[in-house]
Amino acid sequence: MKDIATENFQQIYKAYEILSDLNKRQIYDIYSMEGLTSGLELGPKHNGVEEIKAELRGYCSVHHSFCLFISIQYE
Repeated sequence: MKDIATENFQQIYKAYEILSDLNKRQIYDIYSMEGLTSGLELGPKHNGVEEIKAELRGYCSVHHSFCLFISIQYE
């Protein structure tokens, strides 16, 4: 029972650690846990999630079928 409680606490702590850090939260929102565990970070080319989304919207305005395939909404 104590092992299960310890494991649950560790999962909750890991979730809190991600959600309370804006950079980690943005990576998680876009790439899920794989983005955090693979060492992926937002590099100097993109200053944040909004820049990535803007770049994808621009790409989607030209390549509609691809964006529909990956379920990206563009404006």
